[in-house]
Amino acid sequence: MVPAQPDNGAKPDWVEDPETGDLLIIERDSEYAQTIITFNQGECSHPETEPTRVRIANGAIQVRQCCTVCGARVGTSMPQKDKGWVDSLPWQSVELSNTYKERRRAELQGILLDLARKQQQRNGRFTASYRAYLKSAEWRDRCQKVMKRCGGVCEGCGDRPAVHVHHQTYRHFGNEFLFELLGLCRECHERYHADDEDQSEAA
Repeated sequence: MVPAQPDNGAKPDWVEDPETGDLLIIERDSEYAQTIITFNQGECSHPETEPTRVRIANGAIQVRQCCTVCGARVGTSMPQKDKGWVDSLPWQSVELSNTYKERRRAELQGILLDLARKQQQRNGRFTASYRAYLKSAEWRDRCQKVMKRCGGVCEGCGDRPAVHVHHQTYRHFGNEFLFELLGLCRECHERYHADDEDQSEAA
């Protein structure tokens, strides 16, 4: 489902860049808001409809006008006085509706990928939403649980005190599994990021 408008208090969304495999933050800023509004304005306006048989939740059959572009039901139920006419009508096309929804989802995914790329180019990886989350009560709670798990000892070297909580992946950013987080000392944390940078340069 596509939100009608952004929730600026929500944690950021992520989209995977198929070219690099990177997960990019989608910052819910004013540009995001306008992007969603513009996308929603592109919903099908049902330019053509036709009478169609529709089976509703209780199993009963209604005659409804259905859009020939997206398959959506339009308007209210129509009279069924002429049984022969009703029996001659096509059934509502589930395939047409599903195809339209999949196409719209793919369109939105492409639009949000372009937006995320623009935002990362402009703001870098550590956006306002990212920084805000790292100051949140939810993140502090996860950090405390990670430190409790590791007993305050670095999970990299096993010797020095753990002072940082490190993301091994950002796939569930904002709702991380604890096994995706590591308690690290400063030296191991710096080494981990240095290795990441070396791998990026090599790639």
